[in-house]
Amino acid sequence: MQKSIMEQFHFPYQQSLKSQLPEQIQALVDAAETAAANTDPGRPKLTVGAALLTENENVITASSQVNAINPEGVCAERAVLYALNNHNEREKIKSIAITYVGKVSNEKPIAPCGACRQALLETQIAQDSPISIYMCSPDGRTIMIADAGFLLPFAFIQQEGPVSATAVEE
Repeated sequence: MQKSIMEQFHFPYQQSLKSQLPEQIQALVDAAETAAANTDPGRPKLTVGAALLTENENVITASSQVNAINPEGVCAERAVLYALNNHNEREKIKSIAITYVGKVSNEKPIAPCGACRQALLETQIAQDSPISIYMCSPDGRTIMIADAGFLLPFAFIQQEGPVSATAVEE
């Protein structure tokens, strides 16, 4: 029997505990946790925090922004990308850590939504260097992907040629 496309699809990733990550990345996850914890507690049941590490070792954080009219709001990942742009920083992003606080039935590491995956991939393409993504859970479980392209292998990109490490060469 032939396998479905999803059974054939795979990409490299690493699973670990936060305590097993390099110190600099542990600090980045801590910054994302702080950002998530500092979100207005009267709003969502689940808040997400993100932290960027730039090439100059700067850390920029943001949290998810929501309001009473759902789905209006901005995810933490895009909020932190916007924060970087608002600082007029021209630094390349080396890594992003994403985590959450709140009560959920299954505390798995959190992954970016489709819009955030697109924004991360376009940022990676614009800076012409990979962005490693650390997706974390409150209990310290982490999934690391070394290239944003792996999260969106069939991306919509308005350019010719390969768009990421996952692009198929002709």
